[in-house]
Amino acid sequence: MLTRKGGGLSIKREMVTFGGTERGCINMEIIGREAAKAAGLTRYFTGKPCKSGHMEPRLVSSGDCAQCKKRHAAKLYRNNLEARKINRKKQYDNNKEIELTRAKIYKHNNPDKFKAYNHARKARKLQVGGRYTAEDIANLLRNQDGLCVCCKTDIRNGYHVDHIIPISDTTHSSNDPWNIQLLCGPCNIRKNNENPVTWAARHGLTLSIDVLAALA
Repeated sequence: MLTRKGGGLSIKREMVTFGGTERGCINMEIIGREAAKAAGLTRYFTGKPCKSGHMEPRLVSSGDCAQCKKRHAAKLYRNNLEARKINRKKQYDNNKEIELTRAKIYKHNNPDKFKAYNHARKARKLQVGGRYTAEDIANLLRNQDGLCVCCKTDIRNGYHVDHIIPISDTTHSSNDPWNIQLLCGPCNIRKNNENPVTWAARHGLTLSIDVLAALA
């Protein structure tokens, strides 16, 4: 049984059987719409399932089942993805200078998030799975003691986020944290798309089990 609050009401969720099918439902005090409205609540409970069979609170504002409303909103979101993309592009084109300035400020204030976003975008384009976050980069920097993996230069004031197995190797690579390391700029540029086994051997480094397994 799960207890939570919704619209000012104390709600308990438990499993009951409707028409031979076990469903999660709400077990709470029955209150009418007008009474709930008078009490300043945003939801009320009739004790009866809606037309879709949901035993859920209803919205005081519209009388709609909260679960039905949620599903309808999700459906609208999915059905209007293209329209939102078009509107977003129009907004960008009409406010290009403002948008560029905003992006520049965001990039300056959130460099790791920006790098993670760009790598995720490139990975999607190449159909390479995986995703890492700014927190993963912070953990890497700490685990590497703020040093470049290759030359051991201090990189706390600036580093490149490198895919150990180059992301161009769509058969073996990944954008997950296990395939990420932090290098200084010169080392990353020299590494480029070199085979990771060759690169590691040349610099006396050991590849992780995850990387070796992906290359197998």
